[in-house]
Amino acid sequence: MKLLNQYTSRTVPGFVNVLGTATNTATVSLWSQDNLALYTPTTRKGDYFRGEMLFNNNTGALWLTITNVAVLSNDTGAASALLWRRNEDWRQRRWGCEAGRCRS
Repeated sequence: MKLLNQYTSRTVPGFVNVLGTATNTATVSLWSQDNLALYTPTTRKGDYFRGEMLFNNNTGALWLTITNVAVLSNDTGAASALLWRRNEDWRQRRWGCEAGRCRS
């Protein structure tokens, strides 16, 4: 006799979908020590945020602790940084001189 409409197995994806609200000027991230990447960014729509945290549930069930981190910035200033070119050849370059052409 075969019983109908009964599950014999199931697949649980390795992520948790997290939804919430925070003021729309906040940057929201998700954090968990159980997570594969510790911090996970979120997407925003007005006051609502959504993020997917990846977990490894291949070996068994997990008890998860997830924290949402919302950061407000009142700073309207800007920062600057000089990033040198990768693999720059210093033998042919001097400050103010390049390929034999020096500025006076």
